[in-house]
Amino acid sequence: MSGWLNQLAERCYPADNLAEMVTGQRGFVVLDQRRSPEQCRPLLDMPGKHDFITLFAGTALSLLNDASPWLFEIDTDSEAWRYAQSLCQQRLGWVCQPPADQNLQSIADHLRALLYWMTPTAANH
Repeated sequence: MSGWLNQLAERCYPADNLAEMVTGQRGFVVLDQRRSPEQCRPLLDMPGKHDFITLFAGTALSLLNDASPWLFEIDTDSEAWRYAQSLCQQRLGWVCQPPADQNLQSIADHLRALLYWMTPTAANH
């Protein structure tokens, strides 16, 4: 396992205080929708959700797109944010708040590089 994953617990916080921890107008949520698609799907249509991307789309993992994690950009004071928080409390996802100059696509590109780098196929290249 790579070093950033080994130390992930040291940089994480419990999801019960997300509202207090996030300081900007928007946040990003990654959901492992394959674990509970019926719970994650409602977030697609909730007020406060700006956009979302499936992280395997456009990569060598695109054949697995139905199992792809979802990345959402969400207003932090919205119904969608509160719902995403409840999903994170169930360990179905996690939240990040990037620097202001980052957008959904730049976060997706970063995460895709990590996901692809971790696959056995990528390790052989």
